[in-house]
Amino acid sequence: MKKCLKLVMISVFVLMPLRLDATEGDFLSPDPNIGLEVTADKTTAAVNEKIKVNYNLYTRYDTRYEGFETIPSLRGFSVEETAITGNGPRATVRLNGKRYIKMCVKEVFISPIYGGDLVIDPGVMRVSIAEGPKTKASPGLRSHQRKTVLLESKPMTIHVENPAGKSKTDLLTEYYNSQGAKTPSLGIKIDKPAVIFVLDISGTMMAEDMQHQNRLASAKAAISKFLQANTAMMVGLECFAQDVKMISPLTQNKSEVIKALEGVQPGLFKDGTSIGDAVFEATKELSGYTGKKKAIILITDGISNGGRLYPFTAVDFAINDHVVVHTIALGTQGLVPFPVDDPKLGKRIVMTEVGTDEPTLAGMAKETGGRSGTAKSGAELEGLLNEIQKTLAGS
Repeated sequence: MKKCLKLVMISVFVLMPLRLDATEGDFLSPDPNIGLEVTADKTTAAVNEKIKVNYNLYTRYDTRYEGFETIPSLRGFSVEETAITGNGPRATVRLNGKRYIKMCVKEVFISPIYGGDLVIDPGVMRVSIAEGPKTKASPGLRSHQRKTVLLESKPMTIHVENPAGKSKTDLLTEYYNSQGAKTPSLGIKIDKPAVIFVLDISGTMMAEDMQHQNRLASAKAAISKFLQANTAMMVGLECFAQDVKMISPLTQNKSEVIKALEGVQPGLFKDGTSIGDAVFEATKELSGYTGKKKAIILITDGISNGGRLYPFTAVDFAINDHVVVHTIALGTQGLVPFPVDDPKLGKRIVMTEVGTDEPTLAGMAKETGGRSGTAKSGAELEGLLNEIQKTLAGS
């Protein structure tokens, strides 16, 4: 799922949820004419066994799938999504004596990484509908006036058996190693803190709400200042959008990292925000370091919407490898000035609605013993980095 930039405000209505007894299962619906049913093809699985999760939309409206208002929570799983985006198979079904169109709007394959009763929260789906349901009197109903509806489905629990004699730590380590865990580099000192900066370079980082400076430029300036002032640590730089790349591996040479940072720009990767994968890859980089203090400083303005690992699954790996994750949510909320290159009107600034998942970022930091905060200016960002530096310098 890509991060969406909303250029206009949309109207949203949510009615009190009703439970419909569907012929193919129960689902929750804010409207008796539309509902979402999320199913898994198994409720008991082994570690690494593939599970298929289907998002089935039942509707009597002219309906368009728009994406997710709240992303699914898939802690403990690796994720593989298909390309289905609302144009999947359709069938006519009867629910409570009424005809509905059933559409598979999303299909996800997940695999458990470790055992236990793992809970899948399907998230909140966003669709848009025309004003009224299709009927015999108006079978071709279409409307330019559309409303946004938010749909939910029940959480599911998948029971996963741990292989005999293996703990959660063992299984996390096995997955880690299968993804190419690092080995210690020659010449790396272990008496210094080791820090990986994990920097979001997705498209929204160009929003110009950091005191007339865009978010990325503000972040780069603050990181550079931090590196110049703090020589007693190992540092590295990783950037991410939909994809993740280690720009500068862990090193004692701050000038190398600063030089690499100067060349970082949006557009290096496909747009998106894969926070879980970014934290996991940084944790892998730190796994080769045997010093006592290992930390990630995650700077992002977005909501995780891609990658193989949910953010809190990445946290499981960080905890397992004694890595502290500090998180900084960048920018203001709501409408912000954003540059666009219009083919007809040329370059101009538009007000664009963006958002950051501050609760998830705060939760990631809390679980690992890190600091979290929000920076709405370059000065606030520098202040948060200084507070994190004090933590790294402490005993």
